[in-house]
Amino acid sequence: IKHNDFATVQEMLAKHNFQNSGNFLNKLINEGGESGWTAVHWAVYFGNLDIFQELLVFGGDINSEAEDGWTPLQLAVYKNNKSSNERNN
Repeated sequence: IKHNDFATVQEMLAKHNFQNSGNFLNKLINEGGESGWTAVHWAVYFGNLDIFQELLVFGGDINSEAEDGWTPLQLAVYKNNKSSNERNN
């Protein structure tokens, strides 16, 4: 996700979906590490819109709250507001 490698993420999601391992796929997408940040959080953080959308197609949760209280949805709104303010200054 960090390197915006959409093809690899898409391939990985399709492989696990094809193998009928939905529980594993859900964990892969929606369970965070120590910080609680999920793959969806990281896609938003790095601005990877294609990966973000693909994660949502495969069940990504935009309302998953991390240890710091942030959800991917809140993070997206924050980042959008921040970039809008930077463009206006």
